[in-house]
Amino acid sequence: MSINLLEQLMSEESYERNDTDVAMQILLDYINDGNGHKLPSPHHANLLESLLYNYFLIKGTHEEEILNNLLKKYNFDYTESIHNALYYLLGRKSELGNRSISPYKWPGIYNITKRGSEYKLDTILGDVTVYKASRVFSKTASSHIFKRELNQRCYIRSYDFIKENKDYKVVLSKRPNFFLGTHYHTYLEKNDDTLDIACNAFYDSKESVEKVLKGEILAKFSYEEIEEQIREEKIKNKYLEDHESLYVLCLKHDKKKKTL
Repeated sequence: MSINLLEQLMSEESYERNDTDVAMQILLDYINDGNGHKLPSPHHANLLESLLYNYFLIKGTHEEEILNNLLKKYNFDYTESIHNALYYLLGRKSELGNRSISPYKWPGIYNITKRGSEYKLDTILGDVTVYKASRVFSKTASSHIFKRELNQRCYIRSYDFIKENKDYKVVLSKRPNFFLGTHYHTYLEKNDDTLDIACNAFYDSKESVEKVLKGEILAKFSYEEIEEQIREEKIKNKYLEDHESLYVLCLKHDKKKKTL
């Protein structure tokens, strides 16, 4: 890891702590509202995980509405929840491991129907139509990219893809966390088509994209523009690795926006 990333990683950890603090308050509100609510599963690595896993366990019961009201009270971001649900809907089980969770269980998901590679989600934000990207690109020269690990690999896989598909652009974005703060995310687009490669998700309508990939667009670049900027960054830092490159560009253009 290059030294350039340390400051941002520390900042992202502070966002995670903020989300954890809100999750703690929601859990306390839930069990202390005088109606005898109990946490069915209190043991998880952190409080945000504990909140989500408890939601998964009570979804479909009368307790769900109570927890939903608390999520809304603390401005829960449903786009982040729907985005996470898509990872579990479209991702490979081998990448999700023992943490496999039904996509139906996430807050804001009402129903999911499937036809071929197409999935229609009925959500709190409206209908979302998405396709399994690995099937959409299965007969293309880029199909081999989708056999690599995708989950949590948005920077390197976006870079891999645009090297072979120069008619796309890379989108550098800053997305909201569940409650507080933001995180970076990269995906690809061409006209009305959008490929969120780390999620194995392909969209052919902007209406669906806007419900899931909400956030601030930091920049959009062609392959040639990306390569030029990466060359510039590698002159400054010879230890910069390919899997960090788009992340560093997110940092650079986020800082640039803040100084305008």
